Amino acid sequence: METIDLKQIRSVALDISNSRSSYQSQEEMTDFIWSLLQKNYSLILFSTKEGQYLDDEDFNHPRLSFVNEEMPPSQATLKNHPNLSSPQTLWITDDPQMQAWLEEGGDKYSYQKTGKIISSNGLRINHLSELGALLDPTRFVVEGVATMLQDLKQFHQGKALLVGIGGPPGSGYQEFSIKLRAHLQDSGFELVDLMDLSLLNVDKDSMLPGEADTSAPWRSSPGGTWFRESVLEPLVHGKEVYFEHPPKEVTGNFSAHFPLYVSRESVLLIFCDMLFSSPLFDALHLSLVLEVSPEESTRRLYEIPPDESFDPKFTKQYLEREGKLYRKYLKENRVLERATLRIDADHPNALHFLTEDGAPLV
Repeated sequence: METIDLKQIRSVALDISNSRSSYQSQEEMTDFIWSLLQKNYSLILFSTKEGQYLDDEDFNHPRLSFVNEEMPPSQATLKNHPNLSSPQTLWITDDPQMQAWLEEGGDKYSYQKTGKIISSNGLRINHLSELGALLDPTRFVVEGVATMLQDLKQFHQGKALLVGIGGPPGSGYQEFSIKLRAHLQDSGFELVDLMDLSLLNVDKDSMLPGEADTSAPWRSSPGGTWFRESVLEPLVHGKEVYFEHPPKEVTGNFSAHFPLYVSRESVLLIFCDMLFSSPLFDALHLSLVLEVSPEESTRRLYEIPPDESFDPKFTKQYLEREGKLYRKYLKENRVLERATLRIDADHPNALHFLTEDGAPLV
């Protein structure tokens, strides 16, 4: 049982005094450190073992730092390492002296060995891997969305819940939709279905003049018209939808959704990059936008490794080409102003909720 609000944690201070006691413990700690770095946490490594210094550590990472001073830290150490004093830092140590210092200061910490009753500031774990699984920003976002859907389900009984999930190409909205579906199913939602609207083929010859530049592409195809009239409208009016075979308007990979059945008890997760335009936007019970900065979108488009710097000209090229249509779509449909939830997806393994003005929600 969690005794600390782990959603608030952004950095971890880890006592590595026992890391060299065995190959197994060293491997476990290495896996733990790497998993947290991948989830965009900052790590501060220190040792409470007398005579164990970290000068010979040669692993470099932008979010990894070492504290070579004695512990508990002095005021000078705290000044040199501001994260150690942050309420968003979780300490991990089994050292009794450190635990006493942390309890006195009201700091959050985790531990494995027990020698006394621990206060509510402490979180006991059996293995570091257990804590690694708990420290998962994306899991916190998925759980938050699921909680909202539980409330919506009570309010809209007897009617399918429509959830829209969108974001720029490469934002990971597809993977997020799959994770959300799995969590909802594990949480007791009986019928949770996925619908990928990007699979509705766009027939360029059938587009209205300028429509592709001002709206979501799926709207401009015969399949899009069929979806609006034969799926969306009945669901909005509280009816069930069933199609055993795809109609003639639906071609290509979207046919994999058939037989298509959406009951009044269903949660339908609809996803696409440029998803949020009328009438779908107006019909959704919950709308989630995954946001990625132009710089990060550029990185993913050109497959530049994470944390590696690159020439700003690539971002400029993205904004003038691939990113131009998407930004126009956001503006003309007022997506960011109207969406229920905005999600920071700059780090694929560390999603975070954003406030209405785009600031991190801590």
